Amino acid sequence: PRGTRAIEFGMRIRSQGYNIFVLGASGTGRATAIEHFLREHGNGRATPPDWVYVHNFTVPHQPRAISLPAGEGSRFQARMAKLISDISQDLPQAFAAEAYQNGIVTMQQELGEAQNKLLQTVSEQAAKDGFALVQTPSGFVIAPVADGRQLSPQEVTQLMQQLTPTERAALETAHQTLVEQLAAVMQQVRQMEMAARLRMKEIDREVAATAVQHHFAELLQATKRMRRCAFIWQRCSRMSCRRLMILCPRWIVKTRTTLTCVAMK
Repeated sequence: PRGTRAIEFGMRIRSQGYNIFVLGASGTGRATAIEHFLREHGNGRATPPDWVYVHNFTVPHQPRAISLPAGEGSRFQARMAKLISDISQDLPQAFAAEAYQNGIVTMQQELGEAQNKLLQTVSEQAAKDGFALVQTPSGFVIAPVADGRQLSPQEVTQLMQQLTPTERAALETAHQTLVEQLAAVMQQVRQMEMAARLRMKEIDREVAATAVQHHFAELLQATKRMRRCAFIWQRCSRMSCRRLMILCPRWIVKTRTTLTCVAMK
C-alpha cells in the first residue's frame, strides 16, 4: 500500500529534521502499523539515549537538557524523588536534635549575657551622673532621674530652670557623654548580633551537610560512570543551607533563626 511505502521511505531517512505524520480515520490501525514498523526498523540498532530536563544552577529559569544512556532517565527521576524524600525526613530531624537545640540556646544565652554586660556599664555610669538607662519601644535612652524616679519632660524643664548656668552645662555635658557612650555600646551590640547570625549560618551549613552528604555520596557512587548525572548530584550537594531549609518545618526554621537579646530591665 502507498501508506506502507511512505512509512518505509521515512524510516530510511537518516538526516535530522524529518518527521513522519500518520493521518487517517479512527480504527484503521494507524498506531499499530507505525509501532510495527518502528519495532522492525529498530531491530539491530542501538537504543537511542534518554533525554531529561534538570535544573540550571547558573540560569534557573532555563532548564538544562541532558542525555543519559537508554533506561537511565527513569532511574534518574526515581533517584531524585528518593533523594528529596530522604532529605525532607533527615534534615528536620537534624535541626530538631537535642544537641543542636541546646547549642542554639547556649549561644543565645551567651549573647544576651554579653550584651547585658555592656549595657550594665552604661547603666552604672548613668546612675552616678543622675541619669538612668531606660528601655523604650524604639530602643534605649538616657533619662534624668530624681529620688530614683524618671523625670517627666515638664519636671526636666523645671529642673533646668532651677540650676545655675554652670550646673546646667555640667548636666548637659554628662548627658551628652552618656548618649555617646550608649551609641558606642549599641554599635557593639549590633556587631555581636551580626557575628552570632553569621556563626549560626555556619553551624546550619555544617548540620545540613552532615545530614545529607551521605545521600549524595551514595548517588555519586551509583552513577560515577555517568558524568552528567554525577555533575548534577555534585551541584545539588552544594545547595545553600537556605534552600535546604525550605524542606524543614516552619517551627524549626523559626527556632533556628531567632536570636533572643536579653534586654536589661
